[in-house]
Amino acid sequence: MATDIFEKSVINFRGRITSGHKKATRATFKVFKNGAAFAAPSAPLKDGACELPWTVPDVPDGDEHYTLTFKMEIEGVEYNITDAYKVWPRWVHLAALRVSDLKPFQRFKIHAKQPGVDDLTITDAKGECMVFLKKPAALEVTAEAPGEIKEWVVARGRKRIFKALRKYKAAFVAPAKPADDNAIEQRVNLTTTDRGRDKRASLVEVKVGADGDVTRAPDARIGHEGDVIFVKARFGRESKRNMPLPSISGALEIAHTPDGKQYTAKVKLGAKGEPAAFKLALGLAGGDTCELSIGSTSACSDAKIKFVNWRKLYYQLTLPSGLAAPDMSFIEGGLQNVKVKYKKYKTVTFAEGDAPAAPRGSWFDGPMVSGTLAGRCVNIGNHNRGFFHAKFVDTHNPVGVHVLVCHAQFDGGIGNAQRAHFKSRPITKASPKAKFPVGSATVVSGWHFKASVAGAVFEMAFQDGGTGWRNARWKTLDATGPNAGKSGAFADDHVSVKWRTKANVVSLKLPADAVALLDADATLEVSVDVYHSLGPYNGEADNNRQLIRTRAASEGGDKAMNGTMTHELGHTMKQVLYNVPPGLAAGDHGRMYAGRGHSGNHCADGLPAALYNGAGDLGGREDCTCVMYGEGASARPVAFCARCSPFVIAEDLSDIT
Repeated sequence: MATDIFEKSVINFRGRITSGHKKATRATFKVFKNGAAFAAPSAPLKDGACELPWTVPDVPDGDEHYTLTFKMEIEGVEYNITDAYKVWPRWVHLAALRVSDLKPFQRFKIHAKQPGVDDLTITDAKGECMVFLKKPAALEVTAEAPGEIKEWVVARGRKRIFKALRKYKAAFVAPAKPADDNAIEQRVNLTTTDRGRDKRASLVEVKVGADGDVTRAPDARIGHEGDVIFVKARFGRESKRNMPLPSISGALEIAHTPDGKQYTAKVKLGAKGEPAAFKLALGLAGGDTCELSIGSTSACSDAKIKFVNWRKLYYQLTLPSGLAAPDMSFIEGGLQNVKVKYKKYKTVTFAEGDAPAAPRGSWFDGPMVSGTLAGRCVNIGNHNRGFFHAKFVDTHNPVGVHVLVCHAQFDGGIGNAQRAHFKSRPITKASPKAKFPVGSATVVSGWHFKASVAGAVFEMAFQDGGTGWRNARWKTLDATGPNAGKSGAFADDHVSVKWRTKANVVSLKLPADAVALLDADATLEVSVDVYHSLGPYNGEADNNRQLIRTRAASEGGDKAMNGTMTHELGHTMKQVLYNVPPGLAAGDHGRMYAGRGHSGNHCADGLPAALYNGAGDLGGREDCTCVMYGEGASARPVAFCARCSPFVIAEDLSDIT
């Protein structure tokens, strides 16, 4: 049996003549390598004996080992030597290549095994390592899990080459994969403080690494520098918005399908297996989805995260103390249909006695304007809304909305813009009597007329809190005689005003001295200035500020209020067609109208085509099916129709101011 030895070992050839060969002076030792003659060193004989040290040659690079056998020759006669040696290399050079790209595999862990020996070694920056054998014996090379040697390119000899992979599992580092496997609801219109990983913003920086490495020390990580993680993103593109398009950036070998709905890419782990990062653009539209898959192979089957785009808007509710806050579930539910979350962050109440005091004319007795109002109520319009909107604490700019609720909404106008002067016909003793107060059957000497003004006339003027009429006077029209030039004023209790849906009726009862002049055949004239208020309105939107009138149960209650809120918020979100998001065209809507009985752009979904295609007034309809119809009926929907929804869904809501 051959003795195992290392290359470069020194063996000693020894020979002694026991009989014959008395004249021999040298002995030759014939060396056979794997049975073939290899070398024939010789040594002189002295006293019939010789000794020759001989260094064993290296094992050729392509051989795993070789065997040496020997013969001794003296004077042409060969003698067999029974000793034999199996020669092994002292070291082996290993080179690891990545299966994925055949590039050097750095920091690949290898076990060098010999009988009783198991040494762990790691490839260097060139993907190479040297293994020094501890014993002259066979060397078995295996990979440490999760590494795996897939194929030997050169399996024997001193210089061995193999293809390898590390069968680690890729995992998401950030954002974290939801435990319930539900989609991440990304608020794409909000500003992020954590690179989109806080479920805010349309651009998310995604970090990936080897599964479990987050909690491992750097030297204990499974993932190593240069390890590849494959990325695949499938974008649903449910909305029609086409700019900016969803995409992947900041990665290697980015590619996508012609329709842009699928992206593939690669990233490499950093030093000591540090996680790799890339950017995922989700777009600005609501409802768009993304399925992001990663893996240590191109199958991307290790981990998956889903995203669905939402937009989030915040609101502050401001209302008079004592007035119950409206149920906001209708608007919150309706907005979910267009992928908008509506969240209240603050409630502010105010009262008549607050300091600083509200402008005069803000507070009034409820029955003055409506049979559904009682007690002291607040009216807010264009003459005083700035004071009340100043109560808005906008901590969510530019996506915060002020929902200001009032009992009544009439515009008083600025200054004397809504003051009209009226003058009676000549009044004589024979003139018809006036009904006083308005609405009663009692007739008196005076003047009863319809105030032909836009809006309504009340006992109190919302402009300044004074009476709804001013300078109510009478005078004689007699040019000569004892009654010429006489005049007087009306006391407040001699003036009556009645607000009606279609007309404002004013009645003035002549004072006793004026009646006496009529009885004396004088001719009189009555004049009065009337302040009028435009309305009533259900609500309005001024950028991100809403003014909403409370609604009694008979008027649809909270649901009707929510319909108005949704309508006004729709305008804030640039509906109907004040803005056309990229990817859509105005013609895609097909039922937008401007004016025609309403102010601004509105939706006529549900109206008969003949009516819509005509040129007439579109007010007062009950068959419209969209919250963006221009009139707030008690049965108004609280949701966007199928025509308007694509435009709201595709709108950029990162700034609604």
